[in-house]
Amino acid sequence: MEKMFLTVGNTEIEFTCNLAKIPLVNEVTVERGDREITPGGFGLVGATAIAELGAHSLLCTCLGDDRYGDLLTRFCRDKGISLDSVYTDKHLPTAFMMTLAEDSGTRRSAFYPGAFEAVRHSFIEEAFASRPDCVCTSLEMPIEHINYIAEMCDLQDIPMFLDACGVTPATDFSGICGCEALVCDEAQAYRITHIMPDTMENCLKCAVKLASAVKTKYVVMKLRERGVYIYDGKYCSIAPNRGKNVADVRAAAPVFLSALAYTFMQTKSMEVAVKYASVALAVLEQNGGGVGGVPTAAAIGEYCKQNDIN
Repeated sequence: MEKMFLTVGNTEIEFTCNLAKIPLVNEVTVERGDREITPGGFGLVGATAIAELGAHSLLCTCLGDDRYGDLLTRFCRDKGISLDSVYTDKHLPTAFMMTLAEDSGTRRSAFYPGAFEAVRHSFIEEAFASRPDCVCTSLEMPIEHINYIAEMCDLQDIPMFLDACGVTPATDFSGICGCEALVCDEAQAYRITHIMPDTMENCLKCAVKLASAVKTKYVVMKLRERGVYIYDGKYCSIAPNRGKNVADVRAAAPVFLSALAYTFMQTKSMEVAVKYASVALAVLEQNGGGVGGVPTAAAIGEYCKQNDIN
């Protein structure tokens, strides 16, 4: 039977302006760069990645009762994402991300949460009524929601995959009863442990502290060009990182987490799952990033074939 993956997270409209240079205070410039309005958000991109891999994808989120909410609803429907747990708030607008992107690569963003703040425990509880086989979420969600998701997963014996995107030094993990895997990068790992994973010794110290703080079975740390560090509570290993600048590609975090969860549920091997997720990121980078670049299973397979990856 096809497995069902539940993604709980934000769904937003992303308005990106590409500029030669961001104006100074009180300066007005005339720009020739592109502007684009695209679907986005950790929840939407993660659910899209699951759907593109060919699994049953269920998204739990909240949209505004507006044209952007309608646009995102149509996008989900076109991608085959289940709308059973997509809720609408009559008073708050759909979440919105405004980004100014310079030609130099510098990006400045402002996030308007809107209906994202209307997500309730009751929404999450109703999503669990669908009996998902796996749950993916991130620390962009309020920590009380993460605690509740972890509790529901524990009660139903469902693995939870958690991305550290959105973590701050003040994040309190004491309410999380456990998760299957925590995925983070170097900066996020440091914010949680105050240990920079810049050497193999520090990677182990950092991973041990992460496993204890978040009560996770696996720690997966993305170390840019050094690869991806995996710790299972006893042993550690390093998987190769594919692509060139995948850590800076838009939508990288939810695509990696979704591909990791999808593959782990098939193979029960975290090393295999990490390798597959790293290839998914390389294809995302090759496609230009963003929700439009989320790779299909066929595209990942073709990339492996072309680059002789087993």
